[in-house]
Amino acid sequence: RRLSDLMVKVDNYPKGIFGSSPLMAAGIKPIPEELSDMVFEDPELEYMDGAEKLAIPAPFVMWMRHVDDDDKGRPMFNTMFCRPQAEGDMKGTNDLNFHIDERMVSDHMNPQYERALNSIRQQMLNRKLKSDGYVFPPKVNPEEEYN
Repeated sequence: RRLSDLMVKVDNYPKGIFGSSPLMAAGIKPIPEELSDMVFEDPELEYMDGAEKLAIPAPFVMWMRHVDDDDKGRPMFNTMFCRPQAEGDMKGTNDLNFHIDERMVSDHMNPQYERALNSIRQQMLNRKLKSDGYVFPPKVNPEEEYN
């Protein structure tokens, strides 16, 4: 909710006579201090009646991670099938705390998914490569393993 609220605030921020958003995004025009403060403030969002917890409605999640580059400099990924819901004392991905990072926007665009899936497919079909393209879930909770 905070990210969505912030995106609306930034989108509604006055753009000026020349529509300076692209200039700010390109680093040509500086970001106004007021806008910067708006982005970095930590507001308390009001409780919304009926709001749902962010969850992934799927029987499993493919957690894809960049692990290396091949000999041609292309990114190589692996994947792990994870459970969204907790089972017993083991957490699911819906229970994890994810840290927002600036790469998350570009990492979650279609071309990156295609690169990751193609990399995993290539590893699974080409036995000459070092990896199978997948890993098994750790015995510990994933949050402890990857943070």
